[in-house]
Amino acid sequence: MLNEICEHLHNWFDTRDGEYINRVADTFTISGGTISPAVSDTLVDGQYVRIVGSLFNDGIHVLPLTGLTDETFDGAIFGLAIPAALVTLATEIQSWEAANPRTAYTSESFGGWSGTRSVGNNGANITWQQAFARKLNRWRKI
Repeated sequence: MLNEICEHLHNWFDTRDGEYINRVADTFTISGGTISPAVSDTLVDGQYVRIVGSLFNDGIHVLPLTGLTDETFDGAIFGLAIPAALVTLATEIQSWEAANPRTAYTSESFGGWSGTRSVGNNGANITWQQAFARKLNRWRKI
């Protein structure tokens, strides 16, 4: 979910004062959960990193890296400084999405049950981006 949120915000939290926090571009090999060459000794366990240029592992991951698919790729790995409040909000968004699954219908009824989903001005179901826009806007980049 963090990947989708950062993409929506156009903000990967990979820079501070216009400089990359930690960016390593190289040919990387992932094997058995280990990445080589080593990304950086300035990154710490619990920190988020973004892998770019990989066929199987692109996206945001938390250190230590686990669950990655073995591969060799030319790309970059960025150290990220994702705010704890955004990580908490990501959990809230996931819960909201589970309670409000996407559907083509705004109302349904069957077997004695009926339900109506919240809709926006255009009559379509509200997305997580709309539902959480106010909370997300503080991190949004244009």
